[in-house]
Amino acid sequence: MTPLYFISSMNNELPVSQVEKLARTLFLWKLDVHEQKERVYEMRRWNEALVTNMLPEHVARHFLGSKKRDEELYSQSYDEIGVMFASIPNFSDFYTEESINNGGIECLRFLNEIISDFDGVSRGSEFCQFITYKVMF
Repeated sequence: MTPLYFISSMNNELPVSQVEKLARTLFLWKLDVHEQKERVYEMRRWNEALVTNMLPEHVARHFLGSKKRDEELYSQSYDEIGVMFASIPNFSDFYTEESINNGGIECLRFLNEIISDFDGVSRGSEFCQFITYKVMF
């Protein structure tokens, strides 16, 4: 009877150890999936912040709001529109972080003055619904 009991207990132990091994494997996979989900969530937050900083709010909502096909473009029709591009050539040569200009702060202050003056002019009554978007590289 003892050999039969030994064989019977081995048959019961084998599946238990397999179940335990499977449970451990599944637990490790679950941890890995959880970490991957956290990374995806963090990347999505960064992407959303990037899109909302680069695009107007209503355009960002259009692209972030629902799943869009890659080929789907955003467009809107206006009766009258004007687009202006401005640049300050060689600003990077002008910008220095030296003690004479307070570690570069005076250069940035000058750039801010130019942008503020432009924004001030564009807020005049002759510019209805004037929107400025600034992208600096």
